[in-house]
Order: sequence, then C-alpha cells, then structure tokens
Amino acid sequence: SITFRTRCQINYKTKCPGFYPLLGIGTTSSFVAMGATYPFRLITCQMQAYTGPEKERLGPRCHALRIFQTEGLRGFYRGFLANSSKAVPSSGIAWATFNMTQSYWDQKWGTKKYS
Repeated sequence: SITFRTRCQINYKTKCPGFYPLLGIGTTSSFVAMGATYPFRLITCQMQAYTGPEKERLGPRCHALRIFQTEGLRGFYRGFLANSSKAVPSSGIAWATFNMTQSYWDQKWGTKKYS
C-alpha cells in the first residue's frame, strides 16, 4: 500500500517531512477523528452503564435525546478534553514513529517500487 511518505515522494518529488511535522499531522488527524466519533462513543458508554429495569432498556436514540434535553449539544462532548488529552498525543507519536521507521527501513534496505 502507498503511505503518506511514498505519496509525498511520488506526487511532489520532495523529501518526506521530518518527525515534528509528522507528529503534528498525526495529532491533528486523531483529534478530528475523535471529535467526529465522540458523541457515538458517549452514547455507547451510557447504554452500557444503564442500570434501570430490563424491560425499560433504552435504545441509542432515547439516550441521545435524553442527553440533548438535559445538557444540550455540549452534553455530547462531556469528557472530550480529558479523553483526547491522553489518546491524541499517543496516536500522533505512533503515526510519526511508524513513518520515520519506514523511512529508515527504506534507506537501509532499499525502497520498493510503487505504481
């Protein structure tokens, strides 16, 4: 598969960015992805933590409506900064480390020809 690094070299005929730009790219993409999916994760956690009677078990729509009615739109992002402060940096570091390791591997043992 073609990675960001090889795409950068093929399309733009430039060197791959260093560790810190890759860290920024990985961190930003992780933060955006977390922001887009966090409300669904929150509803899933609410459903798993529900302790009411079994016959009154609520579906995802009921949980979402209850959150919106009691807390508004901000309720869907309750705890977002706490969760993103631990997950986002680790994703950025993992992404940058993977790309730098792949670059080292290609320099040491040769680059595959990509189509």
